[in-house]
Amino acid sequence: MNERVEKVKAWAAGRVGCPYIFGGTGQPCTPDYRRARMKQYPDYADLIISNCPRLKSGAASCSGCKWAQDGKGKQAYDCAQLTLNAMRQAEITLVSGANSQWLRTAFVQRGEIKDMPRNLLSLVYREDSDGKKHHTGLYFGDGTVTHAKGHNYGVVREPLESVQLTHYGLPAGLYSAEELRAAGIDPGLNLPTLRRGSRGKLVEQLQKVLSFLLSQPLAADGIFGEKTETAVKAFQKAAGLTKDGVVGPQTWEALGAKEADEPAETAEAPASCQTEDPGEPDEETVRVPKAMLEAWADALENLALDIRAARGAAEDGPTDE
Repeated sequence: MNERVEKVKAWAAGRVGCPYIFGGTGQPCTPDYRRARMKQYPDYADLIISNCPRLKSGAASCSGCKWAQDGKGKQAYDCAQLTLNAMRQAEITLVSGANSQWLRTAFVQRGEIKDMPRNLLSLVYREDSDGKKHHTGLYFGDGTVTHAKGHNYGVVREPLESVQLTHYGLPAGLYSAEELRAAGIDPGLNLPTLRRGSRGKLVEQLQKVLSFLLSQPLAADGIFGEKTETAVKAFQKAAGLTKDGVVGPQTWEALGAKEADEPAETAEAPASCQTEDPGEPDEETVRVPKAMLEAWADALENLALDIRAARGAAEDGPTDE
């Protein structure tokens, strides 16, 4: 039994019946909380009011409200906050917003819903005509989806076929490499391109690696700023790459990300492997061996030495995204 998967499923199943509030982050549903979200998201004010008897018709208390239990409001979520909080149960970090999750999450595999493995827990998404993902939920691997459906419905669990979905993603760190291989899935990792403005744990690891490789002090603050960009360019120059300061596929290749597949004992990816870029990051990604990711978290010095050994001691070492 995969304990991470079971924790996510148990937590999400326990939220069925909770209210949907746009911008809801899991706080108890109260009139004041709804008013705050109305102020924050005025375009949704009418929907937020219409599903609260106290705001809509002046009810004296929350007793009898379908979004309350024992007279107290249940936890309120929107779709992306439901998946974000669910994945926290597996110590996997997501960003807010369905489209941002799709673009910025480290997925082992993602694609169209028709190709989704039917026996694995996955994040699922709906893409609209603008090409962006506007809804997300959790596929339980059993033919059902749990999602914060909307203001009129709250959090529900429904058959997959009854939910309008277009894409899926298997987040890194949820399944072991052995489990993925047993399901016929390459346990390599898809990661986004990093550039100035990117933020997150992955940037922090990049900074540590660059600091070691270049023997230059570089603050590991998780913010890809001017100094990090300069360090990336220095590595790119040493590796014979275009000095654009962007950590993308070619920089990955210099790092050794396209070396031969890892053996069966390949390690799991660290739980948090995505960046929080402002704006929309590039969707171009590469495959990354999981042993390399474990080295980031456990021994960055060993990572650099391993890469140097793999690519030749004369070559300058890596930079990652």
